[in-house]
Amino acid sequence: MADIFDTLDAKKGDVFDDLTAQKDIFDTIDVDPSLGQIGTGLLAEIVLGEGGKYAGATAGALVGGPVGAGIGYLTGAIGGGITGSIAAQRQEGRDDISWGRVTADTLLNVLPFGAGKVSKGAKLLPRVAKATLTRGTQGAGISTAAMAIEKGIEEGEMLTLDELIAAAGTGAGLGIGLGAAGAALNKSYSKLLNKSTDEIDSLYNKGDVDAVSVVDAITGGNPAGRVNRMLNSVNQYILPSKVIGNRSAEDVRRAVNEIGTAKELAGRARDSLDGVYKKLNKADQIAVDKYMVGESKVLPEAAMPSEDIIKESREIIDGFSSKIIELSNKGVLDFGDEGDALIGTIKKNLQKGSYLTKEYRFYEDANYVPSQESRNNLVNSLSKAFKKDGSKNPQKDALDMVRKLDDSRDLVNKRVSAKRGMNVIAENSRLFKQRKVLDKTMKEFLGEYDTPGEKVFGTISRLGRLVAQQEAALRISDNLQRSGAAIRANQIPAGMEGEYKILEINNEPIERALSANAPKEKLYVLKEVNESIKQLYATGVPQDTSLLVENVFTKILSSTTGLTKFVKVPLAPAAYSPQLVGNAFMILGQGMNPFRGAGKGLRVAANEVLGKGLTLKDIQRYKSLGLVDKEIFSSDIRNAFNKGYRLLPGKLGKGADFGMKKLGKFYSAIDTANRITVFENYQKQLKSLIPGIDKTGSKNFMDSATRDKLAAELTNSTYQNYDRISPSLRYLSRVGVLNEFVSFNLELTRTTFNQARLAKSMVDGSFAKRMKDEYGVTVSQGAAAFEGSKRIVALSGALGAATAGIAAFNKLNGFDDEKVRAIKETAAPSWDESSALLVEDQGDGKIGLINMGYRMPAAELTSMFQAGMGTGSYSDAASAVFQSFTDKFFGTGTMNAKNIINTLQDYNPNTGRKISTSVNRLDRIIDQGTFYAKQGFNPGFVSDIKKWDERTSGEMGARYLTGERKFNTTYLGGASYRFRAINDNFRAIRSGYSGSLNRSKNPSQSGQDYAKYNENYRQNVAEAIKHVNNLRILEQTDEDIYKTLPSSFSKFVKDMVMQGKVPDMRISSSISGPRLERIESYVENFKKLPRELGFKMLEQEAVLGKVKASDINDIINIVKLQEGL
Repeated sequence: MADIFDTLDAKKGDVFDDLTAQKDIFDTIDVDPSLGQIGTGLLAEIVLGEGGKYAGATAGALVGGPVGAGIGYLTGAIGGGITGSIAAQRQEGRDDISWGRVTADTLLNVLPFGAGKVSKGAKLLPRVAKATLTRGTQGAGISTAAMAIEKGIEEGEMLTLDELIAAAGTGAGLGIGLGAAGAALNKSYSKLLNKSTDEIDSLYNKGDVDAVSVVDAITGGNPAGRVNRMLNSVNQYILPSKVIGNRSAEDVRRAVNEIGTAKELAGRARDSLDGVYKKLNKADQIAVDKYMVGESKVLPEAAMPSEDIIKESREIIDGFSSKIIELSNKGVLDFGDEGDALIGTIKKNLQKGSYLTKEYRFYEDANYVPSQESRNNLVNSLSKAFKKDGSKNPQKDALDMVRKLDDSRDLVNKRVSAKRGMNVIAENSRLFKQRKVLDKTMKEFLGEYDTPGEKVFGTISRLGRLVAQQEAALRISDNLQRSGAAIRANQIPAGMEGEYKILEINNEPIERALSANAPKEKLYVLKEVNESIKQLYATGVPQDTSLLVENVFTKILSSTTGLTKFVKVPLAPAAYSPQLVGNAFMILGQGMNPFRGAGKGLRVAANEVLGKGLTLKDIQRYKSLGLVDKEIFSSDIRNAFNKGYRLLPGKLGKGADFGMKKLGKFYSAIDTANRITVFENYQKQLKSLIPGIDKTGSKNFMDSATRDKLAAELTNSTYQNYDRISPSLRYLSRVGVLNEFVSFNLELTRTTFNQARLAKSMVDGSFAKRMKDEYGVTVSQGAAAFEGSKRIVALSGALGAATAGIAAFNKLNGFDDEKVRAIKETAAPSWDESSALLVEDQGDGKIGLINMGYRMPAAELTSMFQAGMGTGSYSDAASAVFQSFTDKFFGTGTMNAKNIINTLQDYNPNTGRKISTSVNRLDRIIDQGTFYAKQGFNPGFVSDIKKWDERTSGEMGARYLTGERKFNTTYLGGASYRFRAINDNFRAIRSGYSGSLNRSKNPSQSGQDYAKYNENYRQNVAEAIKHVNNLRILEQTDEDIYKTLPSSFSKFVKDMVMQGKVPDMRISSSISGPRLERIESYVENFKKLPRELGFKMLEQEAVLGKVKASDINDIINIVKLQEGL
């Protein structure tokens, strides 16, 4: 997700790169980092390292199952190690990155669960590990782990590369990643075992072969390094902007916005023009046709309502035509032998006031299908033409040409290419000149636009698309050449010829000349670059590339997921006020006035819903800048519908689509208005930061288009925008792998980070430097420092309100951190467990839980760190934070996916029982289908109406006017759901264990199976004990707690839970019946188990009163007798 600030640091960056700071006197003093810096650095290192591993494993598993998970783990470990080490060094205040330390940290990070940082790492490059120990003990206080590290260092044991791989459990994955380099690295690696990071740095900088081999292969220091390539092979799908660079990614997004804008402008102009034109008489229509092409200066009186839209359309067409001439002069657009004549025609029509190109539905409307009659007529005409031209098989040649025309359209991706189609026609130009087929049957087949509105639509959409794509191609290829990512054929490194492919942008090969008179040459890039460009273009009109292959199932899943989101959000009146309040809070958090430009914002938003109120020029301005209709949730819904099936057939389906589209725009209107507000705030700030920016003749002057672009970049970097989310992550959300809110949380994280980074850059001077370097303007550093400081205060206030403010409120109401934690873990619904909650004491064990994330979005971020507060140890805190992180960014899938799974399993999570108890298969299907429909497609307003009686008038007002989300419950009632979930787990564990015991063929396997299921059982008992203890913290009596435990818990389990004891799971499985049958069953179980586990089973049964001493003797004697036989 590229942002404007990623260009501020000249160093090779990652998401945590600092901005280039101005030097002061202290920069000349060589000092060690402070303890606080070291501690913060280590925290960043561990969080990024661990997060990278498990995010990589998750993504890998989604694509390639267990094998993919292993490779993804390794890729994430390496990426997280590199990123974490760099982040830690930056946090510690180091100006120059130690690549020796990055190498060591990366290898350490391959070990699972942070072991590389707190234990086993001591045996890998011991001197490096000792330095890591110093950072750990000083900054994080990991005393026990520190002693373990010290012991390893004193023993002097070292891991070879093979042992490292074995310890990490990723041998296969590392082999895939390093390939043949692995064996060579083993030798080089061994030579660095006793080197410190400084010594490794020194050797690397001197060009030592072994140091360079290890550092480049592990960190990607060499751009051709295999590990760096492997990281890019994942990033091309997840973070494509990291592969091609932030500026190139921004150029792709800009092209996508401009293409979409051109099509929308064309559509509005068509509708307006043809609405008038079709009501005119024939004479007036002819007069309008002449006026449109510049043959007349007079518009008929009856057509005057369309005068303004015609003028606006002409201005837009003229603008595109001028850009085409400019691109042609630069050599970007090459029209071949007829290029000069074509450019001359464009210039002539510019002077004349007309340039309506001949446009065809075949190339502008992906849904257009030529009639069979027109197809037959074209084939017959072509056949005659080919025959006259001397073809030996004219019918075949005619059919081949029509097939080529069909192939020039990519209807799978709903993408059309007039250029490829016209190339087919151009190949046979002599044929058409002779027979004039293009003027007759070809036009019929292609579907020539004939009304003025349709001609304007075709001209604007085609020229707009052409200009946007070619300008983007020019900017992107220039950026890639400057960065060294795009090279010429003679620059490809030896031995890597197969790794490079011709650069393609929007599926067109790119050629560039070294100088004005030099011939054009193809550019070459690593294949990941091409794939990354395709991924970033996935949000646009021309193409939508998915991470995985779309099929019938995913299309159905996409449609139903979109419908579920639609009925739960846009169809819920209570969903609108949180946008208003939450967005205003986010704007205030940037130190901005949430009402500045509100009038403009509302006009733009109203235009989106009503289709009027703005000129085409205004629409073009805001849309091409990516400021309109980018609200996350409604965009997610629209994307899901676009990639799925139409839910209703024919006109009914079209009507439903139109209604949902309009309501979606209505829902996103608040977000659009707020984004325009942020844009207007930035416009004002730029004027105060850069004196004379809007004054012609000033040395700081910027034209309005450049100011708009800069203000829009700042806006989209610090305010949520759906376009900034990886297409692959959108796909995973659309098909149910990631939850509904992952898009919002990703954008909240990105924009909050960028807000802090922008504030810092304004204070330290790097923002001013960037403005000078890129735009040649001088920023007033005093004004910038003031603005940056104001932003820091505002952001700190927002984050503080989301943490300390909420905590203070709860304490005033009698809920300290311990009680709030207990409520979240036990009494709150599972979906609020990781949320920032205000707790309201309603008396008699009743509480109201208000999720502040809806009003204060920053609370969604701060609540992750609050989750670790009040826990007993560092490891518990880390676990709680990680759990909160996974809840917010991964969750358990979408509502639709969960409903599908529950339906297929015949399980109603609301009751804990089966959905259907019918023995008739058809009745069961109907019951399950009804359950699925009610759960997934029950409109939000219907759910609200049902709960009106449960809410007071005050709660209703707060819900619909201020965005309050309040859940009323009781301590014991909330806990009962948690106990019920544990009971469901018990059942699943017992069922799984019983099945494995019955299938067991040898005692060893039975022992392993029991150990696995017993561990899960004990974890669930511990979870139940946690809830009991939480209820005691919340001052509930043991008697009431005992009654809340599920009746299906055995008395033994209830007693153990109340006493805080964790027993082992019962080893025997479902034994009942008369004494002899039970003894026979115990004998069979005993024989399937390891001997010690068999005796333990009998001991358990005796304690539970299931068997007597005499029974045990009989069982043992029978076993001995049978084994003796």
